[in-house]
Amino acid sequence: MTNNYITIVIVFLFIPLFLFGESVITYVSDRGKITYSLEIPKNRGYSGVDDTFLPSEASLVKEKRIIKRSWILVIESQNNKDIQKLLDTVGVKNLISIKSDNEKSNLNAIGPFLDKDIALKLRDKIINLKNINISLKEITE
Repeated sequence: MTNNYITIVIVFLFIPLFLFGESVITYVSDRGKITYSLEIPKNRGYSGVDDTFLPSEASLVKEKRIIKRSWILVIESQNNKDIQKLLDTVGVKNLISIKSDNEKSNLNAIGPFLDKDIALKLRDKIINLKNINISLKEITE
């Protein structure tokens, strides 16, 4: 016998028998007592009593009105190329366009931010790099 043949016999015959031998012997000996979980049990003890339950009344749930708040940084400069270069150095890639109610025109803005402190820090960082008029506006829904 070669070493290859001995290895194959040990791996594919003795190890599975050692690991699963007792389970297989138990399954074969108790085969008639096994109940499979997918079988529908037979209903043997049915009583003809009509059980009806009235629904209980649920308490009224108070609705809370949720106010969603976010902040945007409105850029008040019209030189888009210089603004875009400046915002690229800060790490802002995209601007959003907002309709202005007073001027009936579109304004460039950054945001929306869920945290006011982050918006203020970014505004201060942009103002320190170049003196641009940026205002913080609150949006509530």
